[in-house]
Amino acid sequence: MDAITLLKQDHRTVEALFRRYESGLQGQEKQDVVHEIIRELSVHAAIEEQVLYPAVRRAFPKGEDLAEEGIDEHQEVKETLSDLDGMDPSEPGFDPKVRSLIGDVRHHVEEEEGEMFPKLAQALSSDRLDEMGSAMEGAKRMAPTRPHPLAPSTPPGNIVAGPVAGVVDRARDAVTGRSRKKSTARKKTTTRKRSTAKKKSTAKRSTAKKASARKKTTSRKPSSRTTTRKPASRKKTTTRKKATLKKPASRKKATSSRKTTRRKPATRKSSTRKRSSATRKPSTRKSSSRKRTTSR
Repeated sequence: MDAITLLKQDHRTVEALFRRYESGLQGQEKQDVVHEIIRELSVHAAIEEQVLYPAVRRAFPKGEDLAEEGIDEHQEVKETLSDLDGMDPSEPGFDPKVRSLIGDVRHHVEEEEGEMFPKLAQALSSDRLDEMGSAMEGAKRMAPTRPHPLAPSTPPGNIVAGPVAGVVDRARDAVTGRSRKKSTARKKTTTRKRSTAKKKSTAKRSTAKKASARKKTTSRKPSSRTTTRKPASRKKTTTRKKATLKKPASRKKATSSRKTTRRKPATRKSSTRKRSSATRKPSTRKSSSRKRTTSR
């Protein structure tokens, strides 16, 4: 991780703590958040003074002025943190000091991210920023966790005094239980973040399901109208046409059958005619016999 990304992450962590304090905490929760703010800002100031500001001094022409301004602002913050470290949240001046601290730190963050970090990114290579980031991660492990306004703020004094103060501070944190409170507070924040993330994910899933269901319904309606109804009507018309075409064929068959049935009586008539002719012959004979009798 490069130096600029690491420092911006520290800024976001501190800002989240500020918002927690501004949400209206009371009692022990307020004190725990302030102790965590003191720890985060003390470590952040130490790594900036050990790694960042020396690089800023050498990176560009106005780097000396920016580094001196940053160190002066750090000194003010350290003095305020030292006062808060010995105060109780029930004291009248506790909240005003915390609020003034929040304003000063936010102004300091805006100057660093708006002016110092862009110039540093242009002046230094990515490899150099990565080296600075790894150096800051190593300095965090040994940095002091409490404010030391009287300690040196520039190398080589801070590089020597910082780790020693860090060992002492961590021993005090272990005795007083401040490190444990910090870990529990972090767990609470992580659980809250996870719960909110789960709620968001479930809400997104539900909205996605609803959207997919709506898409399915909308996609089904036009298909049923276009594909099922029209072909059905066409099939009906075709079947009707076929039926109409088949009916004349049946009529033809009927007519042909009728013709065949009509021909049979014709044969019968001829037979009757023959019979009549056969019957008529004897009549002629009788008449001749009668004539003969009359002549006699």
